[in-house]
Amino acid sequence: MVLSKSDILNGANSYETFDLESIDGSIAVRPLTIGEIHQINEIKDNALGDYVANQKGISRKRVKESLEAQAKINVGKQTKAAHKADVKTVLFGLDNQGNPEKFNEEDV
Repeated sequence: MVLSKSDILNGANSYETFDLESIDGSIAVRPLTIGEIHQINEIKDNALGDYVANQKGISRKRVKESLEAQAKINVGKQTKAAHKADVKTVLFGLDNQGNPEKFNEEDV
């Protein structure tokens, strides 16, 4: 079953149950709150690395400038952060009254 727009906008107190043939059972999932989405984005954003740009003028008489930009990106750190954010997303979605037991990161 596909959630309707009103189901999604109803918020974290509403959940939908989905049958999963692969586990011969069902699971309840709910939409995320804005606060939860911000937490997930913060996890991703903290791993982006550093970007620095410096603009330097040569002299007053010459209209010549240079722009120096540097970016330090740690792909491994970004990959780990993306995984952590994905796990957090699933945990938030599974945290509802439709699931009799709480899930943790190891379960996901």
